[in-house]
Amino acid sequence: MAMIFLAVFAALGVSMASMSSSNVQIAKNQHEANKALVNALSGLEFVRKNFEGLDITWPDRLTGLEPVLQSRLAGMTGVDVSIDDADGLLKITDVMLDSQSNQRFSVSIGYFIDYDDNMMEKLRVDVLGKNGDIYKSVQADYRFRDGGHSVFDFAVATKGPLSMVGQAEIDGTATDEALVIVQASVYIEGVPGNDGDSFAITNNASVAGQVDIYDPNASYDIGNKAVVGGGAPGSDEMVDVGVEFVEFPLPYPETFEQYATGIIIDSTNKSSFSNHTVFENVTIAAGTDFTFASQTTIKGVLYIKSPNKINFAGQLTVQGIIVCEGDVTEDNSADTLKFSGQVIVSSVETLPEEYGDLRQETGTFLLAPGFSADFSGQANFINGTIAANGISFSGQAGGVINGTIINYSHDTMVMSGQSVLNFDRTGSEQRSAGFLPYSQLEFLPETYQEFSL
Repeated sequence: MAMIFLAVFAALGVSMASMSSSNVQIAKNQHEANKALVNALSGLEFVRKNFEGLDITWPDRLTGLEPVLQSRLAGMTGVDVSIDDADGLLKITDVMLDSQSNQRFSVSIGYFIDYDDNMMEKLRVDVLGKNGDIYKSVQADYRFRDGGHSVFDFAVATKGPLSMVGQAEIDGTATDEALVIVQASVYIEGVPGNDGDSFAITNNASVAGQVDIYDPNASYDIGNKAVVGGGAPGSDEMVDVGVEFVEFPLPYPETFEQYATGIIIDSTNKSSFSNHTVFENVTIAAGTDFTFASQTTIKGVLYIKSPNKINFAGQLTVQGIIVCEGDVTEDNSADTLKFSGQVIVSSVETLPEEYGDLRQETGTFLLAPGFSADFSGQANFINGTIAANGISFSGQAGGVINGTIINYSHDTMVMSGQSVLNFDRTGSEQRSAGFLPYSQLEFLPETYQEFSL
């Protein structure tokens, strides 16, 4: 009997030991699988972090996302970001979390249209978490949210420094002081490492609004007679350094070439047009270097190709838009625009119906990437945004501006003499014509799913 009981208890002991060993193995397997899931969740959070604040040029989707992610992840060793030609997916190769235990994840991003959600354009993000030979997958969707650029919230936005001397003024037209501060606000990106001041204002110059400078190490100089934001002379109370970065919109002048259906002026025939006073939907060919006579009227679009030096010798009346086809990344281009007389601008909306869709391209007066623009005359009224690579106002240049001045150049934007800019941006366009709107990605948490492989 004792031997029988001993055998039974021995069998039970072996069974319990085997069961315990199985439970330990199951727990270990679950632990290893959870590691793979955690790696996948890390990858999903990695994607969310790198999607934050992305500006993807519309209408590009994956092709617009690819170079932005490549730039953001350029410092990560062994990580490749590229669109796979075979399946059209944007892929991020294995991102190593722990090389010793082989913890890593990879990402595949695909574009689709959700017909069940008002044909919303979306991205589907699949993240594969890897723990050795164990894999777990998670999935979530993002939607594209198109919008304008916050740079249009400012009266003046410049990538380079801003210098104001003499009696130069940036002011608003409102009678409410709080609204004037908004109307005449200034954004300066600044140049990191620049030895000079990002903002310098001296003599009796003034800015009626707030001055925001992105570069956290930027310096500025406010003269003892200069006024910023309606404060006391010499006060820097309305200057803020280290503000949130503002993305400048990408100009797209090529969209206006379709409207330039009139004559083409080039170096061989320009003398024939030197005394013309009315130009409708005209193209200025590259290398023409043309001077417009006094009392010139431009109707529709004036489309200028690079390289070119264009002078507006006297009074200029524009019922439309001036567009230059240059390189927005060029700070020191020889391409120039000189406005030496009075400038009066009305919106394309005022054009006759025969100008067609051009009448819808509102909110912009001058779109001149790669060209510097020098204003030395007088401006009674400018309806629309001014954008160029290098902008200066001198003499008595100025007037009422219904839009934003955007300087893409990292060189100093100068206002001198008695140039006075009065901004009336009430009702102005948030998305001026000729600029590509951006798309931002919005995470859709309700689409989250887990998969076991």
